Amino acid sequence: MSQFPSQPANPYAADAFDHQERPPEYDGPRRTSLMAVFSVLCSLPCGCVPVIGVFFSALGVLLGALSLSAIKKARGQLGGRVAAIVGVMLGLIVSVIQIYFILGMVTQAVFYINQQVPNAERMAAAIRAADIPAARAELGAGADAAIDDERLEWFMAELPDRLGSVDSIVPVGLNEYLETMEKLGAASAAVPRLEFGQVMPFVIIHDGRRSLCWIIFDRTDMPQNISSIDDIVIFLPGDEVITLREDGLGKPLAEATGATVVTPD
Repeated sequence: MSQFPSQPANPYAADAFDHQERPPEYDGPRRTSLMAVFSVLCSLPCGCVPVIGVFFSALGVLLGALSLSAIKKARGQLGGRVAAIVGVMLGLIVSVIQIYFILGMVTQAVFYINQQVPNAERMAAAIRAADIPAARAELGAGADAAIDDERLEWFMAELPDRLGSVDSIVPVGLNEYLETMEKLGAASAAVPRLEFGQVMPFVIIHDGRRSLCWIIFDRTDMPQNISSIDDIVIFLPGDEVITLREDGLGKPLAEATGATVVTPD
């Protein structure tokens, strides 16, 4: 026996040093993982920003995953596990929503450029030439039945009288698009039956100037085809508008923006 009873018989036995081979769990004050906090911030508030939010939500997922790994390796020195998990879950959900939103915008943009813009250009050419049959060819069935030749003649005459020579109808720039979104946001309550993509903004080029124009497409063929024109709203100087139809969606939409609708004398 050892002459020191309090010591193990074999001081080199493995059991004598087990407590040194297994580092104890940290039981002091813990700090919250900053990556976990930023994961939540990127996933929800920043991730809800349209279009660019998908990058923030993806970053939130990455930060959350890295935070969980760091918390596991820290042996109790780092907190924020719940926040990291929430950040990952929110990031995944927001990413899916953002991707769906972006795909919808891309699809609408492709249809706008390939179908609706050519339709608007043909209508502009018909107005410029005062060609009633050509204008009717661009109308949907409902508009074609509701608009008589007298109304079309008035519209084709009133437009150049108010704006001058109509050169073309072209896609909007950023400023006109933002103006349209602002006006539509205020007017959408007046026409709750509008479908997404039914009202599309254009710009009328006349005598070197630009005027905002909304073309309302026939929704009877939606969602497969919405390239037939149902109504046209053209914004004139002095908060006035002219609409193609008297009984269409354009009039209540325009009135909801505070504009005065010009009517035949």
